[in-house]
Amino acid sequence: MSKIVDCTFRDGGYYTDWNFSDKIVLDTIKVLKPLVDIIELGFKSPFKGGRYRRCSEHLLEFIEKNNTKFSFMVNINEFTKDNKLNMSLLNSNITHTDESLFSVTRAAVRQEQINLGIEYIDFVKDKGYFSTINLIRSELYSEMELSNVIKKLDKSNVDVIYLADSLGSFYPNKLQRYFEIVKENTNKKIGFHAHNNISLAFSNTLTSIECGVDYIDGSVFGIGRGAGNLPIEQILMYKKLDCQNVIKLIDLHFKDLHKNKKWGINSTQMLSGFNRIHPSYIETQEGATESEIFLNLNRIKNHEDRTLFDSNLLKPQSRSVCAVIPARYKSTRFPGKPIVEIAGIPMVIRVAKQVEKVVGKENVFIATEDEIVSQVVSDYDYNVIITSDECLTGTDRVAEVPQIRDYDIILNVQGDEPLIDTDHIQKVINIKKENYEKVVSLVTTINDEQEFRNNNVVKFLRNKNNLLVYASRSPIPGDKNGKFISSHKHVPVYAFSYKEISKFYEYGKTFGKSDVEYNEDVEILRFLDLGIDVLLGQVSGGGIGVDVKEDVEKVEQILLWDKEQDSVTKEVVAIDFDGVIHKNSKGYFDGTIYDKPIDGSLDAIKKLSKKYKIILFTFKGHPKRPLVNGKNGIELCWDWLKKHELDSYISDIVWGKPNAKIYIDDKGYRFENWSDTLNFLGEE
Repeated sequence: MSKIVDCTFRDGGYYTDWNFSDKIVLDTIKVLKPLVDIIELGFKSPFKGGRYRRCSEHLLEFIEKNNTKFSFMVNINEFTKDNKLNMSLLNSNITHTDESLFSVTRAAVRQEQINLGIEYIDFVKDKGYFSTINLIRSELYSEMELSNVIKKLDKSNVDVIYLADSLGSFYPNKLQRYFEIVKENTNKKIGFHAHNNISLAFSNTLTSIECGVDYIDGSVFGIGRGAGNLPIEQILMYKKLDCQNVIKLIDLHFKDLHKNKKWGINSTQMLSGFNRIHPSYIETQEGATESEIFLNLNRIKNHEDRTLFDSNLLKPQSRSVCAVIPARYKSTRFPGKPIVEIAGIPMVIRVAKQVEKVVGKENVFIATEDEIVSQVVSDYDYNVIITSDECLTGTDRVAEVPQIRDYDIILNVQGDEPLIDTDHIQKVINIKKENYEKVVSLVTTINDEQEFRNNNVVKFLRNKNNLLVYASRSPIPGDKNGKFISSHKHVPVYAFSYKEISKFYEYGKTFGKSDVEYNEDVEILRFLDLGIDVLLGQVSGGGIGVDVKEDVEKVEQILLWDKEQDSVTKEVVAIDFDGVIHKNSKGYFDGTIYDKPIDGSLDAIKKLSKKYKIILFTFKGHPKRPLVNGKNGIELCWDWLKKHELDSYISDIVWGKPNAKIYIDDKGYRFENWSDTLNFLGEE
């Protein structure tokens, strides 16, 4: 009868960094002790990790031995230096069984490390341990290689020889043949460790039992690296052992753990098993969707190095980003708000100009229910989408933009934030890329009690992991006497995946606003009701939102102040429009100013705008020149800039030469092309 080795904490540690609570460990030992023969608690490793990565005796003093056989595993390569065993390192980590909780040790050994494995077995034999060698990736051995390795191990002091299905790719017929080879070349005890990548863990284990193996491995609820191991409860049921307490244990501890860590079989694990791909190629793509991981595995499935991990084989993850600005004309508190002019420019256009600096104009969409807003947006040549007049929230309006299906990350940038900081937009994108399975938004600190008590300001509560706990327009949190201590307000830019925003939208279409969302009038709370985590980034500042008409003047004052500050703190570059940015047009009087850009001029302007305030000058703007199609020369220049998506990088256009430290024109400037000009300015 095959003996059972439990690997719950050693193999499960790949999902928890080998950290487990004392409660789950003691409960598991208590339940499994009468049912299994050996309990493997983890690794003994010199590397950093949780206490079950190191299994130091002084960290496990709370565990009583009580005639239980406890095991630890070592990866031979972790104790190797210059192709030799590091005996000093081994002695500092492994003590004699008389002084240890452990009586069994198992060594994970690759084919080229067999001699080192045998040397390790001699080392632990002297310290009193029962030992096994686990031939990892044994499914990659040829029959001759396996035969030669077993012959060598047969002469060693090892007690048990294991075949480990490391890549989850063994088929029963091949496994049966390999055990025949093992038994032809040794009389030592043998074992099998299954992985479940292609759903064959149980079938392969039964094959092993039929072949007469002495040891089989499993873990509670199948917890283990990648697709997981043979569920120990499955083999216990097969052996007709009472596993009622194991099922209770799963309910108590492992179902919640599985919900968070999500080990088990899926399409990517199947693909890795069928193609013998190292599990690290999946593990290192944290945050990627299953389809993205699948695509990357498909790219490397025929690569000769796929069975060993090489991070260079994985292409960096890139995600497409769009931004939608919801712009509702029929605002209850401020009708027509999206198109109210702020310092001469409609508010929603000011927002769009900020957003396009981050995601590009072609990826900016303005969503509105009203033709008036649509016409204004069209005049500025932005993408505009007419949505229904029944959207519950701005996020619902974003969800009605059909183009978002084509993007990995969808931003919702509220249309009443004309001072939105481009760095904040970029930060939301960066956080979302690293935490793709969470909705992402931002908060900033509230320092003013008046703002804290303003019901137009949404306050956010977050936990120690920066996840949103609650949001309200009421003053939260306060002390028990309601006094203001500190708080955070929402910076209204969100990042979702299409899956997340679709779930949000479908709930609203079916049930309307969730109860807490309706009561607080805060749309992001619907995500919490749907069980979707919202991760919050912290930023400084946050701009001023335009909630009521009185806010317009506040924003204009800030813009005026910023303009004055720019003139003091930022160097001005004055650039001649004619012949420097665009090729000289001889057809001004018939409106043919729209000729081609000078080579390199568009990219150069974008680079220079990061450091300098850019003012264009043109004599086409002289007030005595006649209008063309109802427009003066400066207006025609702005039209040309908009056509080439350059208008957001330009501070002003004047008809005479402005005051500036640097002039770039087609007559007096020393260089003849933009490449040399940028080199001279140190901007290349």
